[in-house]
Amino acid sequence: MSVKWMTIGWFLLLLAISGCAAESGPGEYAVDSLLSSVVPAKSPAPDETSSGETKTARHVIREGELRFETTDRNATRTEILGFVKTHQGYLADDREQRNSNSLEQSMTIRVPSAEFDGLLADVSAGVTHFDKREIRALDVTAEYVDIEARLKTKKETELRYRELLTQAKNVEEVLKIEEQIDKLRAEIESTEGRLRLMKDRESYSTLAMSFYEPSAKAAGFWNRVQANFLLGWQTVVEFTIAVVVLWPLIFLTSLGLLAVWWFNRKPMTKRVTS
Repeated sequence: MSVKWMTIGWFLLLLAISGCAAESGPGEYAVDSLLSSVVPAKSPAPDETSSGETKTARHVIREGELRFETTDRNATRTEILGFVKTHQGYLADDREQRNSNSLEQSMTIRVPSAEFDGLLADVSAGVTHFDKREIRALDVTAEYVDIEARLKTKKETELRYRELLTQAKNVEEVLKIEEQIDKLRAEIESTEGRLRLMKDRESYSTLAMSFYEPSAKAAGFWNRVQANFLLGWQTVVEFTIAVVVLWPLIFLTSLGLLAVWWFNRKPMTKRVTS
């Protein structure tokens, strides 16, 4: 084949390629090119550290659960509230439950992590026997580092999208980039919420405790008299209300019985006189 015909063939091939490229929409191609230019950075693995970096700090969440018997529920509660104040904690939940066997107090205490051991020691000092004593230390270092790395990557990607937004040339490009930014912003806020919750659980330990006073010790004679007196009075009240509600039926029944007695009275009188 001569050089002339080879040149003509290459020229026609270039024209065909140019025509195919012209058929695709220029706006769509431009937007896709812009979006594809933003490639999220790879999040480093939690255990990936360079030789010059220090070892990752540990993140530990401490929790505890106690249950025990007490001879004076009110005195025990007052003492525990004093311990909470001493160790700079706060009461997250405080409930009282009464049943036929005991009076039970349930409390949930949040205390700075550095004060957790001190609070635990003070509460346990006067207890001779625990029905339940469970202390947990949850190592969440890997999860903590992973969340931080993901959050950093998402924020960096958001910045690149916002820079790209300033380069948009038409409304279509603006709308597509803003859609990506909105999705990324929702993911960032969700990740920040998880991180805040984890930091709160790490900085403030949780101690859930319940202590009970058996009813044989808690409910004395006069308490039982008072409870039964109120129960008797309540029974009288309920009976009175029932009578008021059913008074038409009672009235009609009384009239019927009176009529039966009236009609049967005369024959009985005659039999007696004969």
